[in-house]
This record gives sequence, structure tokens and C-alpha cells, in this order.
Amino acid sequence: MALDVSTLANWIGAVAAALRPLAEAIESHVRDAERIQGFPYHFPRKYRLETFEIPMC
Repeated sequence: MALDVSTLANWIGAVAAALRPLAEAIESHVRDAERIQGFPYHFPRKYRLETFEIPMC
């Protein structure tokens, strides 16, 4: 079954719009956290908005 690219794009856009409230709730929860866990590292709150390079094992 062939689907037009615009149809797929519309579906993806609809899913993104439907999931936006969930993404915002998760973002709010993470930003309010005292610590953010990034296995195996824990980042203190003061660094939560900065970019980290995590070494790969």
C-alpha cells in the first residue's frame, strides 16, 4: 500500500500535537527536580540547563 508523503506528514503532525501536553508535563517535572539522573551520572540542579558531554564506555 503506497501512502503519500503529505499524508504521513499530516499523521506525524497530529501525533506531535496530541503528545505536546505530555511532553510539557514531563519537561516541567524534570525542570522542577532537584537532581537529574543520567545513568550512571547524577547532575546537580545548578548544572541542569547546561550541556554535558557524557563519556561513552
